[in-house]
Amino acid sequence: MNRTININKGDVLDIKNCINGNRIYLSISGKMILNKDFNSLSTYDKINIGGINGKKLIKDDIIKIRPKKIVENRIIPEILIKRHNETIIRVIKGPEYNLVDKNSINSLSKEFKITPSSDRMGIRLSGNKIYLRNDVSIDSSVVSEGSVQLPPNGNPIILMRDAQTTGGYPRIGVVSRIDISKISQVKPNEKIKLKFISMDEGEKLILHEKKILQSKLKLV
Repeated sequence: MNRTININKGDVLDIKNCINGNRIYLSISGKMILNKDFNSLSTYDKINIGGINGKKLIKDDIIKIRPKKIVENRIIPEILIKRHNETIIRVIKGPEYNLVDKNSINSLSKEFKITPSSDRMGIRLSGNKIYLRNDVSIDSSVVSEGSVQLPPNGNPIILMRDAQTTGGYPRIGVVSRIDISKISQVKPNEKIKLKFISMDEGEKLILHEKKILQSKLKLV
């Protein structure tokens, strides 16, 4: 983890299970030889485009790579490695927050469970239903990564990177940019808590994080 490794023809790379966090990232030194869709090599399996036949990688799939001639051996310093063990997710109130029933306001600060049906489109929460003041519907409106939507069943959905661009569910919040990567690393069936903060606080958190990173980089 967090370092360059050299592999040779016939080697098997066994990633096993994630111990810290929910996802890992494997970076390959070289250029993947694949056809581009929308000028991207990404795979979007919900509509079967990109990558290898628009599907997730399975056994015996082959990706051709044009290797680099010179590869640097690198190690990420321990001081720069993030640990994914914090489950407080900071959220800014959304445009329809005022539609939440007053009896549900306190419930917003209670624990939610990440459901196994969560994916890159949306993280689905359960175990703590949130209700609106009355049966309301809104016109389809702009949503973004981190939008917290509230469908009629009362189980919030946090939109992620592969989400749609518009939606008709009330937007009761937006996850602070600083915590988007954090929530993506929470495993299914684990629990989180939402903490509502102001937009100003969210911006200050980002600036503070940048300062910490800059100070760490000076120590490397």
